Amino acid sequence: MAKNIVSLMSNKGGTGKTTVAVNTAVAAANLAPDSKVIIIDADPSSRTTSFLANPATTPRKDMFDFFEDPDIPPEAVIVRSQIANNLLVAPNIRGLELHPKTSAKKIALKLEMLMEYFSDAALVIFDLPAGKTKEHLIFAWMTDVYLVVQPLTPSLRAAEEVVSTLNRETLARLGKEENVVKGIIANSVVNTEEVAKVEKYLNLPVIASIPYSSKIEIAGDHDTPLVSYAPEDPATTAFYNLARVFLKTGGWDDIHMPGKKELRGRSLSSLSKKILSRFFSNVVR
Repeated sequence: MAKNIVSLMSNKGGTGKTTVAVNTAVAAANLAPDSKVIIIDADPSSRTTSFLANPATTPRKDMFDFFEDPDIPPEAVIVRSQIANNLLVAPNIRGLELHPKTSAKKIALKLEMLMEYFSDAALVIFDLPAGKTKEHLIFAWMTDVYLVVQPLTPSLRAAEEVVSTLNRETLARLGKEENVVKGIIANSVVNTEEVAKVEKYLNLPVIASIPYSSKIEIAGDHDTPLVSYAPEDPATTAFYNLARVFLKTGGWDDIHMPGKKELRGRSLSSLSKKILSRFFSNVVR
């Protein structure tokens, strides 16, 4: 499997989840130029990862097609970015979401196929849609999920509901009482008090805090990630720090990717088998 597979989730639209995903992926690709980094746009409400893809190689199929059609292979939806040679992108071409009747078993099997295909990647980032659907539950079980939130009370309340729902469903279906969300990314913060507020409210570790930057919107207007548009911006530094956290979780050490035996493995096949056999055929529809 890939060294580290993360999914970024939000309580609702507008938290800056896709901005975090894009800039962290680009930062990770710059930090580990000899390793593959993949960003997958699975959010139907946002197509902002599309600008990363090389326009000459934009695929005719996207993640919607991949999950719906069992015959479409991963390589049909993955293209090299125009930002860095080692950054691969699965853009959301049409802005479509999975059909409500798409079975959880199909989603899980196709997700496992993707993760097998990315076995040599240093980092894979899934940009998930906002909400708390069956897809979110599957990704929470099969990848490391992090919630992107802003330090506003309505946002925190909605985030708390998402965490509670995922934990409740995990307990009901897997019989495990635990926080399936691994941590929080506090976005658009202005001081340390706001970071502390987020951590206390959600009772989860804040693994990164991204300071507010007016240049993020300007960079977006230029179809350029902030980390490329404004390398000295404090938010750029924060995105690089977050990329380091994700890469180091997979064994990266700022100098080289360690040997295979040193890397943290992910027993995906056994996990998928357990989940599929016990729950997806009968419980999650």
